[in-house]
Amino acid sequence: MSFARNLMVGLSVGTLSQLLSALVAILVIRKLGPHDRGVYAMVVALNTSLTCLLDMGISAANETFLGKGEHPAGSINCNSVVCSLVLGALGVALGLTFRKTLMTRILPGVDISYSLLGLLLLPLTLYCLYAESILVGIGKIVLLNKISLLQSLMLAVGSTLFVLVFHGGVGGLLMVWAASYIVTALGTFAVLQREDGVWFDRSLLWQSLSFGARASIARAFRLGSFRLDSFFVNAVLGTTAAGYYSVATALTDKVGPAMRALFNAANRKITEAERESSFQLTARIARTLIPVLVVGGILVMSMGEFIIRVLFGRAFLPAVAPLRILCLGVILFSLASTFVLFFQNQMRRPGFVSAVIGVMVVGSVPLYRAAVPLWGLTGAAWVTCSTYAGLLFLFLVAFSKVSGLKFRDVLLIRSYDIQNLMAMSNLPALMGNLPGGLRRWFAR
Repeated sequence: MSFARNLMVGLSVGTLSQLLSALVAILVIRKLGPHDRGVYAMVVALNTSLTCLLDMGISAANETFLGKGEHPAGSINCNSVVCSLVLGALGVALGLTFRKTLMTRILPGVDISYSLLGLLLLPLTLYCLYAESILVGIGKIVLLNKISLLQSLMLAVGSTLFVLVFHGGVGGLLMVWAASYIVTALGTFAVLQREDGVWFDRSLLWQSLSFGARASIARAFRLGSFRLDSFFVNAVLGTTAAGYYSVATALTDKVGPAMRALFNAANRKITEAERESSFQLTARIARTLIPVLVVGGILVMSMGEFIIRVLFGRAFLPAVAPLRILCLGVILFSLASTFVLFFQNQMRRPGFVSAVIGVMVVGSVPLYRAAVPLWGLTGAAWVTCSTYAGLLFLFLVAFSKVSGLKFRDVLLIRSYDIQNLMAMSNLPALMGNLPGGLRRWFAR
């Protein structure tokens, strides 16, 4: 399937999935209130952050090896199962060993049973991450989006029943969240096993670990995946403040599925392309993203208070200030992620990507420690935004040096970019596949 078709399907399904989850989230957040919302957000953040840290870059290896056609999907799927079980068990063991520190310093105000649920789910969430990378690597983007939509439907229906109808509170919501991952992991494994079988390849396992070790930091700190800012907010300001902040991050992270749709569609193009072609494609994606992200960011910044007041209620108005700041951060991070894809998959330099991200993350820790006690939620948001700005600058300098392109060639959109996108999308052919009513509507 073409890049444009993958992108359009990904955006369409991602948008539908996000609208569905957003509708239920609004009702659920109103029902829970700031404190319980904070509890739920921190349990999910614990699981998501540990999942990305324990990934060990295996997902990056899966995408690269499959994208370049170096290994079959069956052996990569089997190795992914092994890694998810072993690394997931390691995460559970570490969490239980340091549970006192976890509960008193990192997650104060969160019931230990909820935190334990987040830990026990690690093998399944790890496998879901690996399975997503396999589907991206083999170009099964439509199937990936169908699975994502089904998981969103499970969350929506389950949340409505257990929280809004049966009043299960944060415990009920967490059980629905856990059940959605159990079903998704088992279902995705069955689909991949049927596609290409499953067999173990010891040499591939070591290759994946070797490649992944260099990409591990880059994969860990993805948009919406590792919320270092949320942990500092919860530890310093409390769970209620984390509830406010989680609404701001949840709204800005809604751009995540759209970015994943773009990068999933572009992954094989950038990975397989000749070096010079990949330079031009990466620059074109970055140039085209800028006006879209800026316009969207300005809209959310200007309407932030209205959005939160109408959707979530007056109780969540403290989320407005960090929301506006994080909008800028999302623009910067999304652009930086374009160059991450290039250096990691085309240049096969995951170590460089991890080093850059590692330096910025380590540098952000003392800034969070200083800013959160002084300026609260806005302090956390500004540190996050500054970290993303540093990432973008360093990757942009590196890309300019490698490609020979000047900053203006990467950042300023050209008229032929729009023409190329229209030609690449083959809009008339795509419209011909639409139902008659939709085709006539678009033709107006």
